[in-house]
Amino acid sequence: RMSEAQIKQTAQDFEAMFVAQMLEQMFGDSLGTELFGDEETNEVYKGLMVEEYGKQIARSGGIGIADYVRAELLKQQEI
Repeated sequence: RMSEAQIKQTAQDFEAMFVAQMLEQMFGDSLGTELFGDEETNEVYKGLMVEEYGKQIARSGGIGIADYVRAELLKQQEI
């Protein structure tokens, strides 16, 4: 059984991951090919940057996914 704090963190982590995936698609190649160095380095750092953006958006209230996930996790524990 998960505590309320664990459920909240899990829901927020899920939303952060989801938002990061959306941002990665949105940015695409628009950050420039040499923003962080060569192409390989660019991909690594772009991925890290997008992941951090996702976490920050989720921590700042997000887009509502965490609330839904949290409610569903709480329902599952009641069964």
